[in-house]
Amino acid sequence: MLIAAITLLLTGAALLTRGLIGRRIGQEPRCRKCNYNLTGVESKECPECGVDLSESAQCVGQRHRKLSRLASGVPLLMLGAGLISDSWLHWSHGITWYRCLPTSLLARPALFGNANAKAVLTERCSTNRLSRADAQLIAQSVITLAEDSDIRRLDQQSLDLFELLRSRRLVPPDQTDRVYRQLVRPSLAVRPLVRQGDTVPIVVTCSLRTPSGTFLRYEVIAERLKIDGREVAPFSQKIIESTWIRASGWSEGSLEVPLNWLSVGSHAIELDLKVMVFAGTIQLVERNVACNGECHVLGPHASDSVKTQKLLASALRDDLEVRAFLEKPSAPGKEAEIWTSIRWRGNRRGILCGKFTMRDSKRRVLHTMTRVLRPTDSGLTGGCTVPFPPAEGDLVSVTFESSRRQARATTDVMEMYDGNVIFDNIRVNPLPQVPPANKAGQSGS
Repeated sequence: MLIAAITLLLTGAALLTRGLIGRRIGQEPRCRKCNYNLTGVESKECPECGVDLSESAQCVGQRHRKLSRLASGVPLLMLGAGLISDSWLHWSHGITWYRCLPTSLLARPALFGNANAKAVLTERCSTNRLSRADAQLIAQSVITLAEDSDIRRLDQQSLDLFELLRSRRLVPPDQTDRVYRQLVRPSLAVRPLVRQGDTVPIVVTCSLRTPSGTFLRYEVIAERLKIDGREVAPFSQKIIESTWIRASGWSEGSLEVPLNWLSVGSHAIELDLKVMVFAGTIQLVERNVACNGECHVLGPHASDSVKTQKLLASALRDDLEVRAFLEKPSAPGKEAEIWTSIRWRGNRRGILCGKFTMRDSKRRVLHTMTRVLRPTDSGLTGGCTVPFPPAEGDLVSVTFESSRRQARATTDVMEMYDGNVIFDNIRVNPLPQVPPANKAGQSGS
């Protein structure tokens, strides 16, 4: 292809040149400078431009350009140039031009998402072609990403590159400590609304980032709990103790401290944690972290008020998508099946513990299922056979009955709801070809 492209380019260039230059036609002498016809002129100077008419200053005939050669030469030249450019781009695409750059210019693009730059830096580090100054420059860039409020900016390749530098002892211990201190990020979740006398659920969640192939273990110990800036009681309780982790992940633990004595109103909760990260029997990092949360304590019967219950019920209706499906008998003698599908919609993702009951227009129970709907669930689906199935297009209702007993340890404010929520006018649709999510193993009673 490259030879054909060069041939087209040379042919087009030759035709274009011949078309622009043209050829001389005629036998009359002419001035080479101004093309004046010198027939019958006996002077040694051109009467038009005054140039000395020596033999080199004269030519024979008038030049005529060939437009046909121009018309054919330009497309051939452009086609050849285009094919050569395509071949060049195809060839140069496999070349990593970052190999030509010094390490000081590679650090920033490598740590901000450029895979080719990261590959070049990793290769230089693996082959001991990095100076200690370059290694510390890269380590400082990784520290900047690790200490960012959004830990997701520190991707796996950057962390692996830092670990490679650390394993070759190219970075000092203080830089290693600053990075590993940020690998475990604890956060505190407190139920924002509680009733006076109830236990306040407190959940600590830890997200972990770890270099590839490196087994880490971490422990989180709660050391001090403060309410409105006042220490409640000194204690030391291990909340999270992870097993050996080889990949980034998360874990959570709950704190069991009775706070049912809190007065009505808003309260600031501060929990001091000690985070320890281990590699084998070696403790890499010990870090103290203060996590903050806030909860509002209602009166003992505040959430039982009609107004509060209506607000919670309205929010639940807006946040849940409830649908009904009918699966017709697959063979004679088989019974039809009715399916209930419950999914989150919108931005709110909470935890719901309770029973869902489907009834037809005559208030007969068609299907019931007791489930826990979590924020990470794509939805709940359950079905069963019924002797009196509704027809497609009929309207049914689904009642949600909350179970506060199962939900006392969750931080979701929706678990304060004690009543029933009815989803009316749900139209029965035919079961799609692809059954609802989690159909297998979700048969209800």
